[in-house]
Amino acid sequence: MSASLLHGRIKALPKPLPGEHLHVLVDGFQYAEMNLPARLAEQPGAQALFAGTEEESLKEDGPWLLAVQLQSEALCRDLLALEQCKPAVSWIYAALGTAELAAHLKARLDMRLPDGRSALVRFWDPRVLATLAQRLDEAQRLVFFDSLREWHFLLDGRPVHIGRDHD
Repeated sequence: MSASLLHGRIKALPKPLPGEHLHVLVDGFQYAEMNLPARLAEQPGAQALFAGTEEESLKEDGPWLLAVQLQSEALCRDLLALEQCKPAVSWIYAALGTAELAAHLKARLDMRLPDGRSALVRFWDPRVLATLAQRLDEAQRLVFFDSLREWHFLLDGRPVHIGRDHD
């Protein structure tokens, strides 16, 4: 995938850390609604976050994690277009491989409510992610965003950045 395709969309990072990768997190339902030609499940290294969870039956429509460097320019163009019209795409810089990052994110799908019930956290939706980042206390933020260097998305058409140094 050509880095120039993302130029201007994602803030340039300082010199990347060794082993750092850019990933894209995509809402499978919103992606399917756009009737785009490629299936997320068929993309190189695609990781369905609902695979192996209680939500397995919703795997196709759930969140998908893809390593950007393995994807075609056509798919990346489609994801950039999807990002412009639906709250369905976010970009993550992490020093983790795709499988490791998927495991990290899967571990954050559910949260325990004060009354003991469990709730699914739709952090792959940028609207939820923005609210979550604001509402977590510092200790919770460290746990949730651990191993992630930067997370980028659009919220109401404006670029948002959550990172280790600022949000």
